[in-house]
Amino acid sequence: GETARTEHQYIADLAIELNLEKVFLIGENFNTVKTPFMKFKDFDSMAAYLAKEKLPLSSNILIKGSRGMALERLLDLF
Repeated sequence: GETARTEHQYIADLAIELNLEKVFLIGENFNTVKTPFMKFKDFDSMAAYLAKEKLPLSSNILIKGSRGMALERLLDLF
């Protein structure tokens, strides 16, 4: 909607404030967001990255996204 860009920028800024080690942003709404974090245009591009770059088993992962993205599919990669 009208506030999508502002809200997505807020999420990225909050992740910076929280000093999170790694943040992966998925979806077109993050394309224009200014952030040092990795951005992926869609689920498949992020899944391909995670398949190559194995995260440590001790990683804490927060998955948040729109319901339509079905991000729970990422769990199958671990």
